[in-house]
Amino acid sequence: MKALKFRVSGIPVRVEPIFFLLLGFLALAWGFTGVLIPIFMVIAALSVLIHELGHATAERSFGAHPTITLHGFGGHTTASNQPRGRSIVVTLAGPGAGFLLAILGVALSQVVTTDSDTVQRALDALVWVNVLWGVINLLPILPMDGGHVAADVFGLHTARVLSIAGAAILGIYGLTQGLIFMTIMAAMFGSQSLNALRADKNRPQLQQLDEARAALLQGRTPEAVEKIQAVITRPLTFEVEVTAAELLAWARLAELQPEEARAALDTLRGGVSRTSQLVQRMVDLAEGKQNEHLAPAFVYCDDVVAAMIASRTICAAGLLDRVLEEMATLPALPGPPRNNGYRALQLGLHHAGRYRDAARVGDILFQAEPGALVAYNVACSSALAGEEESALAWLDRAVEHGFRDTDLLDRDNNFDTIRDTDGFRALRSWMEAGPPGTESQEAAGS
Repeated sequence: MKALKFRVSGIPVRVEPIFFLLLGFLALAWGFTGVLIPIFMVIAALSVLIHELGHATAERSFGAHPTITLHGFGGHTTASNQPRGRSIVVTLAGPGAGFLLAILGVALSQVVTTDSDTVQRALDALVWVNVLWGVINLLPILPMDGGHVAADVFGLHTARVLSIAGAAILGIYGLTQGLIFMTIMAAMFGSQSLNALRADKNRPQLQQLDEARAALLQGRTPEAVEKIQAVITRPLTFEVEVTAAELLAWARLAELQPEEARAALDTLRGGVSRTSQLVQRMVDLAEGKQNEHLAPAFVYCDDVVAAMIASRTICAAGLLDRVLEEMATLPALPGPPRNNGYRALQLGLHHAGRYRDAARVGDILFQAEPGALVAYNVACSSALAGEEESALAWLDRAVEHGFRDTDLLDRDNNFDTIRDTDGFRALRSWMEAGPPGTESQEAAGS
């Protein structure tokens, strides 16, 4: 089922199919039966739409171009960021529009006189949906409107603390009242705020580890070790502890100190991630152990530093061919495909300075997965290996498969050795204008 798309006063609205499932679930949870179920769904859909139109209208009054999406947890209005004062106005315009709709429902209930229980319950639903949702939505819980106001007034960190407390209270209330959807929503929003607080706490240390990773990639290993050790001297969360220990192990392997690498891994308190499987295999290898298969660990590698040092380690042990043989015979694995292993090897070998080996692995990957990026990377390795003809041939393949990023090509120093050749200039021209003789054909077909 496709999403429903329409415009209200020029504002694009997209309604995801799951939105209707949400409305049906709420109708049943609130005890509606029979014809009242579709009536409630219409009222609730209208109420959510009016709420989001409140946000969108305020956004548009400030010159933005908002869009509205109705989805599995209500609605969302997307537009450009507004400064603090305007942001509060935009945020409060949503609940404000809902409260106006509730007032309209009260007025209608006073004007309309009927003995129909259906009509009366429909009017009651119009009032209480907007009042209840408006009040809940103004609680200081992110990402609800009250949470955004709290962030504007008190700052994001304080707003997240308030969000956790508010979500806990709302969740307890929902649990005691048997309101399952409210409880689930509170638990989800509270966990989001809690995870965001943890990320904030970890961010300075993870940023320092990223700096250490960049130093390792550029061959400044002592500097990287110094940065990592500065991190691990402080109290750490488990996430930072695992990241720092693995990165220190890679740094020690780069220094050809397998005993120190093993000592770094021994601080992990049993935490093993898929990336650490690769570092453990490489530490074993550096210690002279070769009992484990190496290829599967490369398949799960998504870190360029790990790929680089692991590639350097297997080449030093003379095991690149063995790893490639293992890779070729790997069965279908759950998770990442086997080609991820070739990709990690290609990238790692290139950054390790093993350019011919990187080009060889890239050739294997291209046979299995032809594409512009794979061919471009092989061209980079071939150029640095001093193989001009091969580099141009692979760059030609990249262009044939759709590569047209002339800005990247112009600033990529991998091609400095062939940049002034006739072949490179011809390919550069081809990327902008197409192969010779195509302009008239394109014009004739236009």
